[in-house]
Amino acid sequence: MNKYKIENNPSIEDIKQMINLDSLVFDEKDRGVLERCLMWQKICPELYTVLKDEDEIVGYINFLPITKSCFEEFKKGQTKDYLLKT
Repeated sequence: MNKYKIENNPSIEDIKQMINLDSLVFDEKDRGVLERCLMWQKICPELYTVLKDEDEIVGYINFLPITKSCFEEFKKGQTKDYLLKT
């Protein structure tokens, strides 16, 4: 039996857990901000895919459609996802 489950379109509580998970590994400026995460989720409901162990978020992925030039900027470390404009 698989103990993990994958979910799309996480709840607000799930997103809060994602931000808490960010706080374990990222500098404050690179962490998610609830209001911004909710704004992006409203624009692109398929954005977040979460991995859960019971009801606890243990990982997540952002699937954000971007242009090729934006992708190149990410690869070179020239931009961050929180700098993207809607």
